[in-house]
Amino acid sequence: MGWGEVLRYIVFACVYLSLVGAASANPYAWKITKESWSAADEQEFQQLVIRMGESDCATVTECMADPEANPYRKSDPPGLSFTGDCADFPYYLRAYFAWKKGLPFAFADIMATRDGTPDPRFSPKGNVVVSRTDVVTPYPGAEKDFRWVRTRIKDYVYSATFRTHPELNGGADTDTYPIKIGRGAIRPGTMIYDINAHVVIVYEIKPDGRILWVDANPDNSVTRGVYGRGIPRTAADLGSGFRNWRPVRLVGATRQADGSLIGGRIELAKNDVLADYSVEQYEGTHPQAEEEPKKKRRWGKKKDEDPQKEAWLTARFVHDGHDHNFYEYVRHTMALDGVDVPDPLVALRSGLKNICSQLQSRIELVEGARKARLHRTEHPPKLPKSIFKGDDEIWATHASATLDAQIKQSYVALHEDISAKVTRYYAWDDNLAYSGISLKRDLARIMEEENAACDLVYRTSSGRKQQISLSDVGARLFDLSFDPYHCPEMRWGENTFEEGHACIRDEAKADWYRAQRFMRRMTDTSDARNTGYGLTMVGLSGPRRGLKKTPPADVGALVASVTLRPMPPEFQRTAQR
Repeated sequence: MGWGEVLRYIVFACVYLSLVGAASANPYAWKITKESWSAADEQEFQQLVIRMGESDCATVTECMADPEANPYRKSDPPGLSFTGDCADFPYYLRAYFAWKKGLPFAFADIMATRDGTPDPRFSPKGNVVVSRTDVVTPYPGAEKDFRWVRTRIKDYVYSATFRTHPELNGGADTDTYPIKIGRGAIRPGTMIYDINAHVVIVYEIKPDGRILWVDANPDNSVTRGVYGRGIPRTAADLGSGFRNWRPVRLVGATRQADGSLIGGRIELAKNDVLADYSVEQYEGTHPQAEEEPKKKRRWGKKKDEDPQKEAWLTARFVHDGHDHNFYEYVRHTMALDGVDVPDPLVALRSGLKNICSQLQSRIELVEGARKARLHRTEHPPKLPKSIFKGDDEIWATHASATLDAQIKQSYVALHEDISAKVTRYYAWDDNLAYSGISLKRDLARIMEEENAACDLVYRTSSGRKQQISLSDVGARLFDLSFDPYHCPEMRWGENTFEEGHACIRDEAKADWYRAQRFMRRMTDTSDARNTGYGLTMVGLSGPRRGLKKTPPADVGALVASVTLRPMPPEFQRTAQR
């Protein structure tokens, strides 16, 4: 080799090394140094989630930028920011932590429905993973840029990513998996998938078994709540409920002198090696035996229908020898030993605080429509194709149909919960965590305290401040208008659409309000898949569909109806003798 060739090689090597150095100097470069997540890594990730939940940050952008919520913020390159919704948020946290710690990461980026329906978010039979993005470094200097990963998550991850059967394709290509109910399995970082296109993240489990969650919303806001009936349980096909991150491992990589791992591929752990994998939340604690004879087919049932398809509806959940509904079972199972769970006072206070948080969000939503003067604007000739989604920006931004459905579900669930506990109180149930003298008085005290603590003030159509309480909303729950073109008084259920009230500038608004009565009674977003009709058709749809009987939801009226309980059974028997 001549000196000329040697010189050319030296020049080439210098250029190559300078390029590699420039690439590695990228502050967003994802440098992988560990083949898998250790137990210590998982515990540290849990601490990140806990801090996010316990902080008072109110948006995804704010949470990720808040050093109190995000202890790794100080090492971020200047200008790094985040915006996202409920599905993006858990992926952001997981990917961000992995980037900071040099850990492997991968995620599903394209989903398809199992039955060919067009919208994977609401597919009736669930979804499959079509492709994935793996964070690996193919050769030195070619690290993934975290900003690219963040953007790809924002663009490709959505609630449909969670809508997968736990055993589909062996479960190895899904990012998350269903888990058994219990402490250790359900932990900070566990996700709860709501099939109504929503995902929340567990950040704390109280000693009495209450599970606290944090979530993000399409408007980038972050809210917090308590797990309950507002998140429905369904069959396994839709993947609802509690899910943990599937462990990933980088295999076949080569470690460099600087400790980084080059090449290799991502492998995901199979269900059969996961200690906390379980389909218990779908099949119950006492699933039907395989040899159990099939029940006689009901009249009208299709011959090709899977006889086990609806088995989840009759699944039994037993704890300490007692049958519970699923939500009670979760609460009992998650409670620490010795902690009394069914406390009506704790349940009422917790439920009202959760509702208060939801109503605060509604205050801002209605106020936005008022500031936009939509109540002074002529009502569109037709409603959106779905009142829960909205075809245009105005409806999507200012309507409250989806939030109202969640609020109604919360009131109904709280009414059901307190009613059940009152029934147990009347029966002198020893398992009820209440030892006071007057349950009615104590419940009324909680109502009064939470009404005072929840500062709900909205502005009327004239701009005047109007106080409203949790009890007020409960009493007029099914009168709250979701329509952004209605005045604030109508949005908050005041009976102002009669007698030419000042907030009504044209009778058409009152006509729309009357016609939408059956829609205001909906608590399930699946009940209104097609609402894109004009006023006449909407008015006819109510009688045609039938105005369903609204479920009991007025918690204040329930508390007022509580009476003294009868003598204990043993005293009744003594009195009879």
